[in-house]
Amino acid sequence: MNLNDRYVYNPNIEYFFLSVRYVGICPAWIRRPFLTKTEIDNFIEFEYEKNPKEYADLSIYPESLLRDLIHVKNENGDLVEVDIRSWLFDNRYSSRTDYHEKILQGKLGIGYKSGFDEWAKKTGFKESEFAE
Repeated sequence: MNLNDRYVYNPNIEYFFLSVRYVGICPAWIRRPFLTKTEIDNFIEFEYEKNPKEYADLSIYPESLLRDLIHVKNENGDLVEVDIRSWLFDNRYSSRTDYHEKILQGKLGIGYKSGFDEWAKKTGFKESEFAE
């Protein structure tokens, strides 16, 4: 894996979705999609293990699993098709959004990660070059 794979989706790399509840001073859910194994390992080693009492409900899912489709019953009892990500976390995290699809197509970088702006500037990566 190279540094580019951290910021631009590479279908040959396995990515993960981290979900954990921070229960420290300002409680909140932390949800981080498209993490590499190295990023997961770094979170576990440098954040989670150093302050285990500040976290609860740690879950790590392969991104590929969360894109799988399932059928569930809605409020009316009708079967509807949803991706596992939406079923677990709600539609804000859906794999079917335009934003998510553009990341998978390499049209958008994974810009919410720390260091993205510096990396993009250094490599000359411009998302506008990939816009339709």
